Amino acid sequence: MDIHARFSGDVEETIELMISRGRAASKTEAIRLAVLDYREHHLENTKLDELAVRKMQKIDEDIAKGKRKVLNAKEALGEKYAKMLE
Repeated sequence: MDIHARFSGDVEETIELMISRGRAASKTEAIRLAVLDYREHHLENTKLDELAVRKMQKIDEDIAKGKRKVLNAKEALGEKYAKMLE
């Protein structure tokens, strides 16, 4: 995909910093690195969130079917510590 874009302000300054500090050899490479960094730090977490939701749904199903036991505070913590939650 070919893109032609103009950048100014903070975006332009950041691209120039990436080049001057040796993080990228060109503006194109700086933009490519920024996009990949975004994917790694923001989009990948979405997959983890989806996995967590699926796991919680599976646990809820197991509880409903009686395959997992749910403890109340007294059972889990003992009487002494359960009172702290009241």
